[in-house]
Amino acid sequence: MAEFIKPVRVGIDGVFYSLAHVPDLVRYGSKPLREIRANSALGDELHQKLRGFSAAVAYAPHQAYIGNIAPERLSDLPKPWYDKLIEGATFQGRFGDLVEQNRFYVLLAAADQFDLVSLENGWFHDQDTQPNVRGPKLHSTTEIQALCDKGALPLYSGERLIGAFEAAHPEDASLAAEVLLASNPDVANNPLIFPPPDILARLHIFVGLDEATEKYFNDQFGKVSQA
Repeated sequence: MAEFIKPVRVGIDGVFYSLAHVPDLVRYGSKPLREIRANSALGDELHQKLRGFSAAVAYAPHQAYIGNIAPERLSDLPKPWYDKLIEGATFQGRFGDLVEQNRFYVLLAAADQFDLVSLENGWFHDQDTQPNVRGPKLHSTTEIQALCDKGALPLYSGERLIGAFEAAHPEDASLAAEVLLASNPDVANNPLIFPPPDILARLHIFVGLDEATEKYFNDQFGKVSQA
């Protein structure tokens, strides 16, 4: 089969990491969903325990992940890290960023190739970040509520109902909305759930190459491809 293999020249201009902080989706995790269905009062208790975006940004391991502090520094920082937050922490770093919940919802809808995600019209137009891609399905609050009444998964921003996530198939439990939103290896690669890098790359680029470095790598790739 070697005769069918052709060399492919690949160049990487820049890479970045991204962490999404979406506390209002915690309720749809496998265990929280089961527990809340068994005892609805746990939903309110869970909501009180959720942490805000600023706390997620100031969490030391997150700052290490996006390149604002070296991982080796973590052992020197006071613990517990979830309580001893880093003052002045920013959501952008050398290696990536943290994505706030509302921005994640917008990107989620933008990446939706199957028209499963609907967003509330007024809420959407209030958002500062709107990717330069096709627009999402927009509905009134009444229409969003009607979708949820028919079985769609409600999407919340705090106490506000801002969207709905419909099941991909009415009879296939594995395609239920809460399953599609669950964190597992299969869904992790689904662009419907995690917006692909090309969408995020249109917003900002991290670790870009300067002209001299890019020329160096192009020259090296050229030597390899000619070998």
